[in-house]
This record gives sequence, structure tokens and C-alpha cells, in this order.
Amino acid sequence: FDTENNGQLTVKNLTQSTNTIAYNSPINRTVYWGTNFEVTAYNQINVNGKLYNYAGWDDDLLAPNPRTITPTDNTTYTALYKYPHYSNSTSAYANPNQRRFIRTTDTQYNTTYFHMVYESMGKIWYERSTNNGQTWEIMNGGKPINDGIGKFPSIDSYPSNHNVIIVYNKNESEIAAQYYENGVFKCESIVSNSGWVTDESKPVIAWTYTRLMVAWNEWGGYILYRLGQKVTNSNPPLHDFYWYFDPRVISDPLETDKDNPTIGTSKLQAIGFWLAWDRNESAIQFVNLDLIDDDEDIQQSAIYTYGQAGFTMNYQPSISVMPNNDYHISWFGSNGGAKQVVTYFNYQFYIFGSTVSSHSMRATDDGKSIITYGDQSGTRNKFRQVWYWGSEKNLGTTGKQTHLSNGSSTNNMYAMSFQNTTLPYSFSMSANLGSLQKVTEIPIASGRRGIVAGDSAEFYFTLGDVTLNGNTIDFIPTGINPDFTNLDTLNYYLSTEKFNVTNSSQFSFSIEYGVTDSLKAVQSLAENEYVKFKLQLINANTNQVIGEYTVVTFTKENVIPYYGESFSINTSGIGNKKVRVRFVVEENISGEYAMANIHAEENVLPKQNENVISYSGSEVVTEYAVEQNYPNPFNPTTTIKYQIPTSGNVTLKVYDILGSEIAKLVDGYMETGKYEVDFDASSLASGVYIYRLNVNDFVKVKKMVMVK
Repeated sequence: FDTENNGQLTVKNLTQSTNTIAYNSPINRTVYWGTNFEVTAYNQINVNGKLYNYAGWDDDLLAPNPRTITPTDNTTYTALYKYPHYSNSTSAYANPNQRRFIRTTDTQYNTTYFHMVYESMGKIWYERSTNNGQTWEIMNGGKPINDGIGKFPSIDSYPSNHNVIIVYNKNESEIAAQYYENGVFKCESIVSNSGWVTDESKPVIAWTYTRLMVAWNEWGGYILYRLGQKVTNSNPPLHDFYWYFDPRVISDPLETDKDNPTIGTSKLQAIGFWLAWDRNESAIQFVNLDLIDDDEDIQQSAIYTYGQAGFTMNYQPSISVMPNNDYHISWFGSNGGAKQVVTYFNYQFYIFGSTVSSHSMRATDDGKSIITYGDQSGTRNKFRQVWYWGSEKNLGTTGKQTHLSNGSSTNNMYAMSFQNTTLPYSFSMSANLGSLQKVTEIPIASGRRGIVAGDSAEFYFTLGDVTLNGNTIDFIPTGINPDFTNLDTLNYYLSTEKFNVTNSSQFSFSIEYGVTDSLKAVQSLAENEYVKFKLQLINANTNQVIGEYTVVTFTKENVIPYYGESFSINTSGIGNKKVRVRFVVEENISGEYAMANIHAEENVLPKQNENVISYSGSEVVTEYAVEQNYPNPFNPTTTIKYQIPTSGNVTLKVYDILGSEIAKLVDGYMETGKYEVDFDASSLASGVYIYRLNVNDFVKVKKMVMVK
């Protein structure tokens, strides 16, 4: 409604939240101030060939249609229209820590349904498919599940039927749980209205046979949880939630700075729950919440913390709990730039992708843990099976936000992706993951990262993108449960597989190294303590070092936040050899060790600071050059550096300003390479001197100044 100058109100076309709809018969009526007026919303409207159904009035979902209103100044009445699988919210399917796509099976009737929750038009919507995802129906009578503003939904199901519970931010001060029995709303309960709930508390739920657990974060960075169950009185039928205790805070001496909780439980065993979160976006922490006292109370374990895997930022975890109550967690890792996906398994980190936008991790009933992730463009979503990391498969969906369903096996596990680039934003469902196993594998690059953790900082070195004649060279497989408490074990696995090189091989790789927190690194290192990484090419048969390319030593006086470098190796003269590339860790800080495996579709490391060097470690020289002596002015010694691309007789002489020869620094045959020579002028007077390099047809003269 718009106010006119004469105090009247004009009823204009109803609008959908995303755009104005041009109706065949627009509503245009004028009513006087304070006069009751009946307004009717169309039951359906056609937008680009799709029929959007009326879904209620935005200000009051229970208001009838038609409804009687008494217009006042500048009052807008908005009717909601909804089409399944569409949203106008760019974050409709965000937050990998929240479960938003599930599969249910009714064991009595042998039926399988899919369920999903998401945000659109400031509301929460619940959709269900009863025909394997071919068509979807908006539940709750085609209306959103909440009145007012709703955010951050999460869903889980009872293990043996189609009943689900949805938790969400009901408003800025309440967390609510709703129970749906076979798609029909039955009851709602307020989980928390403590006054510390925010509109970004991001509640999560896990539901097993006997109990359900809801967790969320509150203002100040606290993680809270509450144990309950869904109860039904049979006469008369009455559904409700029963909570065993008031909301509890995760017990932690530091307590604050927690966010993005994620929760899981075994659907086959009523043992307890695993709850994880990120702490200040720097580390991933988790606890086990065991059921005790006839499953009416919880005993919290100690808080466990994953290492940083060489990332300064670690956040938004997603948890997968296996049938045997084992768990896997994935999360975003970043050093302030592009995000990658990190998980920890078999006592080592795994890092996937180079610029990812989403990730999700779920377990199958037959004991497989699956991780999916999408690139930043949203054009390619992939998945892998934990434990069998060799194959990265294409999901065949597009969209920057992807969630996995559960499933008894990969043959009935699916992914749902959300594209939020072009309106109307929409969802697309993959084929079952088992059927995608036969898709041609995507070529991947690989890398390996060694990590030394001190008291409060991690030092890391990464070797990646090792290629020979365009083919990727893999690293030594780690096997089952490698013992990374032993430095020799770590150094053994920080090596590529064997490969053959010849005089004409095209051989390259990239490295990066740094610390996760430079200030903490300085504080944690005492005088004379160090962490050292050495990058080497070795003879695979004898372990003899053929070339050493980089030696990085971190000390209290030398902490390098980050550096990356790429190498192209000139193998001319190496002969025919079987070799490995490795990096070796040395340290005297009694640190803890970890290793990360990195996989990406293109390069695991950026190409930067590129060098062309000899296989022996000397940089390949392509031109003649003489550098300015250093220091200059000097007293009494200085260094002169020069390089020659072709072998020959070299002379390097020093003259005074009158042209008299003072010293002969070099006089003889030299091979191609870089050289340096010191000049001691302690017996000479202050003044200007000249040095002259002569090799083959190249002559270069420079001046230097001696000051006493």
C-alpha cells in the first residue's frame, strides 16, 4: 500500500519477494483511511511457465485468504508465493555444520523418502520427496514452518520411519524444535530462550532410537546442549518434547570463542553423541557426550583439539559418525586466502581442493564415510570416500553449497547442491553416489605437508605438484596407522615414490613453508632452538643426496610467516637414474609431528617465485652478469659475485683509478655457473677502485669504494 496525498490508500499489485508479478487482472482499488477492506491473494500465479502456489501472508501465516484489513499509513501486506526447490536467499543452504538433507526409510513398509530444509524469503521451508527425488512437495500445508523471521534450520530423523525433527533460530532470542510425523506437523518446543541466544545460534540436532540432542552457540562464544526425547500420550493423542535438563554449557576452562557446532550419533547404537565446533576460527575441537543414568543424563569427555594442519584458520566443521560410533570431521582450512577442505583420518591430515566453497561429510550404514566439496565457481562438485582417497569423482551437480544425505550404502546416498548465482536460485540433486563410481576419474595433483608443533605454534613445509614429463609423481603410501610420534617415520613418508630421470627429463615441483602464528612461534622458541626443513633430490637406490635445493631454519630470530617457491630442474648431466624428491625435518624443540596429504584438481600449490636450477642444486645460468660488490663502500673486505653461461677462461682483476693492476682475483678455466670471490683491501688506501671481468667475449667493468 502507498499513501496518497489526499489521505487515501491505493491497493496495488501484490508482489512476490523477488520481483513484481504482472497479473492478468491487477487489483486496483482505493479505500478511505480506517475503512475495513477485504483483500484476496491469488491461489496461484504463473512466473516464466512455473505455477507458484500461495503460501500465506508474510505478517501472519494463520491469517485467512481472503482477509479483512484496516489499512494504516505506509502499511504493506505481502502474500508469499512458493515454488518447490527455489529460493531467493543466497545463503539458503550454507553452513556445512548443519544437516539440511536427509534420507529416511520406513522399515515396516519398506519405503524411502528424502527431506530437506532451507531458507527463503526470511522463512524456513521443509520439502519432502516420496518418489526418489523426482518431485518435491512443500510440507506444512505448503507454508513455511515459522511465523516471523526464521534462520539456520537443521534436520534429523528417527532411525526406522519417516518422522523428522527440525531445529532452527525461531527469532533473535529463541531456539525451537518442531516434530513432523510422516510429513504432518505435530508439535513445537522452545529449546532455549535464555536471553543469550542470538539470531546466529545455528542449532544442530542428532536423533537416535532413545534420545535426541540439540546443540547451539550463544552470545559470548559458548556452546550449549540439551538432551531430550519426543514423547506421545496415547489417550488422547498428544505429542510433545521432554527435556531431561536445562541447557548446559560445554565444560571448558577457556569456555568462550566457540562457534559453528556440528553433532552426530550412531543410528544403530544408543551410546551417545559427538559434538564438534571451531574455536575462534583457528582450531577444531570436539567432545564425546556419553549417555548415563538410564540415558537420562550426559557425561562429557575431555575436550580434544585437532592440530592446525598448517593453516592459520580452521572453521565450520562437519561431523560424520559411523555405525560403530567412530567419527570423522571435515572443515575449512585457510591461510587468509582461498579455502581448502581438511579432514583427519588414519593419524594424518588430508587436504582437498584449492578454492572450495562448501563441504559436507556423512556416513553410510555399511561403514563408509563420504566427503563432498565444491569449487568456488560452483561449476564442479566432487566427492571422495574416506580411507580410499585415490579417486576424486564428479557429482554432476552445480552450485556453491552442497549437502550429503545419509544412506545404507553409497548406492542410496545422494548430494543436493544449491546454485545461488542466477535468480531464481535453485537446487539440483545428484544421482546416487554408487552409480557415479564409474565416472572417469578426474586427474589430480598431490602434495605432502610435514608439520612440527611447538607449544603454541605449528611450523610446516609443503612439497607438491611434483611432475616428470607432464605426469604427476605420487608420494609414498602411508599404510595403516603410521606412527608419527617418531621423527624417522615422519621423514620416511615425506618423500615421493621412485621415478626415473634422464639428461632430457622435464622435472618440476613447488614448495611452501611458514608458521601458523609468527608471534606465538617467536614466543615458543628458546635461544638455540630450531626447526629445520631440507629439500633434497636423492638416489633412490643408495639414498645418496644428489642435490639440495632449499634449507629453511626457523629460530627465535628467524621466523618466516609464509613463503612459496616453484622449481624447474635442469637434469642435463644427471645420466639415467632412479630418484626421489624428499624433505627432511630436523628439530630440537621436542615437538609433536603430523603429516597432511593434499589433493587438488589442478595445482595443490600456486606457481610463484619460479626458479630454474640444476639437478645438483645450482641455479641454471642463462646470461653473463657481474653484480655490484657488497658491501659498498666497504672496509676492508667486500664480495664480488658473477655468473657465466658458458665455460671458458675467466679473469677478474682489480685496478686503481689510474689503471694500475692492484690484484688478480680469478685467473683460470671455469665451468658454467655462479661464483663469488672476496676482495681484501686492508693494505690499500681509501679511494675508488675498478674491477673488471673478462670471459670469452664478455667484458664488464664496475667501480667500488674503499673507506677507512
